[in-house]
Amino acid sequence: MYKLCIITPCSRFENLDTMYETVKHPSVLWIIVHDSLNHTLKEYENTVQLICHRPDGIAGKPQINAALDILDKLDYHGYCYVLDDDNIIHPDFYKHIFRYIKKGFNSLIYFNQDVHGVIRIPSLHVGMIDQAQYVFHIPTIRFSNQYDGDGIFVEMLAREHSEYINETLCYYNKLRPL
Repeated sequence: MYKLCIITPCSRFENLDTMYETVKHPSVLWIIVHDSLNHTLKEYENTVQLICHRPDGIAGKPQINAALDILDKLDYHGYCYVLDDDNIIHPDFYKHIFRYIKKGFNSLIYFNQDVHGVIRIPSLHVGMIDQAQYVFHIPTIRFSNQYDGDGIFVEMLAREHSEYINETLCYYNKLRPL
Protein backbone atom coordinates (compact mmCIF):
# COMPACT_ATOMS: atom_id res chain seq x y z
CA MET A 1 0.00 0.00 0.00
CA TYR A 2 1.23 3.46 -0.84
CA LYS A 3 2.04 5.83 2.03
CA LEU A 4 1.56 8.97 -0.06
CA CYS A 5 -0.42 9.85 -3.15
CA ILE A 6 0.83 12.76 -5.24
CA ILE A 7 -1.81 14.40 -7.42
CA THR A 8 -0.77 16.45 -10.45
CA PRO A 9 -3.37 18.39 -12.44
CA CYS A 10 -1.67 18.48 -15.84
CA SER A 11 -1.76 20.73 -18.87
CA ARG A 12 2.04 20.97 -19.28
CA PHE A 13 2.78 17.36 -20.28
CA GLU A 14 6.27 18.35 -21.48
CA ASN A 15 7.33 18.62 -17.79
CA LEU A 16 6.30 15.10 -16.77
CA ASP A 17 9.65 13.37 -17.43
CA THR A 18 11.52 15.91 -15.30
CA MET A 19 8.87 15.71 -12.60
CA TYR A 20 8.93 11.91 -12.56
CA GLU A 21 12.65 11.88 -11.72
CA THR A 22 11.84 13.66 -8.44
CA VAL A 23 8.47 11.99 -7.74
CA LYS A 24 9.47 8.33 -8.13
CA HIS A 25 9.56 6.52 -4.82
CA PRO A 26 8.38 2.99 -3.94
CA SER A 27 5.94 4.31 -1.29
CA VAL A 28 4.35 6.88 -3.61
CA LEU A 29 1.46 6.60 -6.05
CA TRP A 30 1.44 9.43 -8.61
CA ILE A 31 -1.92 10.36 -10.09
CA ILE A 32 -1.66 12.60 -13.15
CA VAL A 33 -4.98 14.11 -14.20
CA HIS A 34 -4.75 15.56 -17.70
CA ASP A 35 -6.95 18.49 -18.66
CA SER A 36 -7.06 17.22 -22.24
CA LEU A 37 -5.59 14.54 -24.45
CA ASN A 38 -3.53 16.62 -26.86
CA HIS A 39 -0.55 14.31 -26.55
CA THR A 40 0.45 10.67 -26.27
CA LEU A 41 0.43 9.35 -22.72
CA LYS A 42 3.77 8.00 -21.57
CA GLU A 43 3.77 5.28 -18.91
CA TYR A 44 5.52 5.84 -15.59
CA GLU A 45 5.99 3.31 -12.79
CA ASN A 46 3.50 3.57 -9.85
CA THR A 47 1.40 6.05 -11.80
CA VAL A 48 -2.26 6.35 -12.73
CA GLN A 49 -3.29 8.76 -15.49
CA LEU A 50 -6.79 10.14 -15.97
CA ILE A 51 -8.42 12.67 -18.25
CA CYS A 52 -10.75 15.24 -16.76
CA HIS A 53 -11.56 18.06 -19.16
CA ARG A 54 -13.61 20.84 -17.62
CA PRO A 55 -13.63 24.08 -19.64
CA ASP A 56 -15.00 25.90 -16.60
CA GLY A 57 -12.23 24.50 -14.35
CA ILE A 58 -9.95 26.91 -12.50
CA ALA A 59 -6.33 26.21 -11.50
CA GLY A 60 -6.66 22.42 -11.76
CA LYS A 61 -9.32 22.12 -9.03
CA PRO A 62 -11.66 19.77 -11.00
CA GLN A 63 -8.67 17.56 -11.82
CA ILE A 64 -7.62 17.38 -8.14
CA ASN A 65 -11.18 16.52 -7.14
CA ALA A 66 -11.34 13.79 -9.82
CA ALA A 67 -8.21 12.21 -8.32
CA LEU A 68 -9.65 12.42 -4.79
CA ASP A 69 -12.84 10.75 -6.06
CA ILE A 70 -10.78 7.90 -7.58
CA LEU A 71 -8.92 7.47 -4.28
CA ASP A 72 -12.28 7.23 -2.50
CA LYS A 73 -13.38 4.50 -4.92
CA LEU A 74 -10.11 2.65 -4.29
CA ASP A 75 -10.81 2.93 -0.55
CA TYR A 76 -7.49 4.75 -0.04
CA HIS A 77 -7.25 6.28 3.44
CA GLY A 78 -3.75 7.70 3.24
CA TYR A 79 -2.08 11.01 2.67
CA CYS A 80 -2.10 13.29 -0.37
CA TYR A 81 0.05 16.03 -1.83
CA VAL A 82 -0.74 18.25 -4.81
CA LEU A 83 2.23 18.85 -7.11
CA ASP A 84 1.53 21.30 -9.91
CA ASP A 85 2.77 20.45 -13.41
CA ASP A 86 5.37 23.23 -13.28
CA ASN A 87 7.06 21.94 -10.14
CA ILE A 88 9.28 19.17 -8.75
CA ILE A 89 9.66 17.42 -5.40
CA HIS A 90 12.09 19.17 -3.02
CA PRO A 91 15.11 16.96 -2.10
CA ASP A 92 14.18 17.05 1.65
CA PHE A 93 10.45 16.45 1.14
CA TYR A 94 10.19 12.67 1.50
CA LYS A 95 12.52 12.46 4.53
CA HIS A 96 10.36 14.86 6.58
CA ILE A 97 6.94 13.88 5.24
CA PHE A 98 7.38 10.14 5.79
CA ARG A 99 8.46 10.85 9.37
CA TYR A 100 5.14 12.66 9.98
CA ILE A 101 3.14 10.00 8.16
CA LYS A 102 4.73 7.36 10.40
CA LYS A 103 3.58 9.39 13.44
CA GLY A 104 0.04 9.20 12.04
CA PHE A 105 -1.02 12.85 11.82
CA ASN A 106 -4.71 13.05 11.09
CA SER A 107 -5.37 16.15 9.04
CA LEU A 108 -2.78 18.59 7.71
CA ILE A 109 0.94 19.32 7.86
CA TYR A 110 2.35 22.42 6.26
CA PHE A 111 5.80 23.83 5.63
CA ASN A 112 7.88 26.60 4.06
CA GLN A 113 8.31 27.14 0.33
CA ASP A 114 11.29 28.21 -1.79
CA VAL A 115 10.05 30.92 -4.15
CA HIS A 116 13.06 31.35 -6.43
CA GLY A 117 15.46 31.70 -3.48
CA VAL A 118 13.11 33.56 -1.12
CA ILE A 119 11.52 31.51 1.69
CA ARG A 120 7.73 31.83 2.01
CA ILE A 121 6.41 30.97 5.47
CA PRO A 122 2.78 29.80 5.27
CA SER A 123 -0.27 30.96 7.13
CA LEU A 124 -3.44 28.86 7.15
CA HIS A 125 -5.61 31.49 5.46
CA VAL A 126 -6.87 32.12 1.94
CA GLY A 127 -4.18 33.82 -0.11
CA MET A 128 -1.45 33.04 2.43
CA ILE A 129 -0.58 29.44 1.51
CA ASP A 130 0.16 27.70 -1.79
CA GLN A 131 -1.18 24.18 -2.40
CA ALA A 132 2.43 22.95 -2.65
CA GLN A 133 2.93 23.87 1.02
CA TYR A 134 0.89 21.12 2.65
CA VAL A 135 0.22 17.39 2.83
CA PHE A 136 -3.21 16.26 3.96
CA HIS A 137 -4.95 13.10 5.07
CA ILE A 138 -7.54 12.22 2.43
CA PRO A 139 -10.67 14.16 3.35
CA THR A 140 -14.33 13.98 2.49
CA ILE A 141 -14.30 17.66 1.46
CA ARG A 142 -13.21 18.79 -2.00
CA PHE A 143 -11.54 21.84 -3.52
CA SER A 144 -13.91 24.62 -4.58
CA ASN A 145 -13.62 25.53 -8.26
CA GLN A 146 -12.04 28.94 -7.84
CA TYR A 147 -8.51 30.31 -7.96
CA ASP A 148 -8.09 30.45 -4.16
CA GLY A 149 -9.86 27.12 -3.67
CA ASP A 150 -6.65 25.71 -2.17
CA GLY A 151 -6.74 28.34 0.59
CA ILE A 152 -10.39 27.61 1.36
CA PHE A 153 -9.60 23.87 1.41
CA VAL A 154 -6.68 24.30 3.83
CA GLU A 155 -8.74 26.52 6.15
CA MET A 156 -11.37 23.78 6.43
CA LEU A 157 -8.76 21.06 7.07
CA ALA A 158 -6.90 23.16 9.64
CA ARG A 159 -10.02 23.28 11.82
CA GLU A 160 -9.46 19.60 12.64
CA HIS A 161 -5.73 19.46 13.34
CA SER A 162 -2.58 20.84 11.77
CA GLU A 163 1.15 20.71 12.38
CA TYR A 164 3.79 23.09 11.08
CA ILE A 165 7.23 21.85 9.98
CA ASN A 166 9.68 24.76 10.11
CA GLU A 167 11.59 23.48 7.09
CA THR A 168 11.61 24.41 3.42
CA LEU A 169 10.14 21.35 1.70
CA CYS A 170 8.72 22.62 -1.58
CA TYR A 171 9.26 24.95 -4.48
CA TYR A 172 7.07 27.45 -6.27
CA ASN A 173 6.85 27.04 -10.06
CA LYS A 174 10.34 25.50 -10.19
CA LEU A 175 9.99 24.43 -13.85
CA ARG A 176 8.55 27.71 -15.07
CA PRO A 177 11.06 30.15 -16.61
CA LEU A 178 11.60 33.37 -14.65
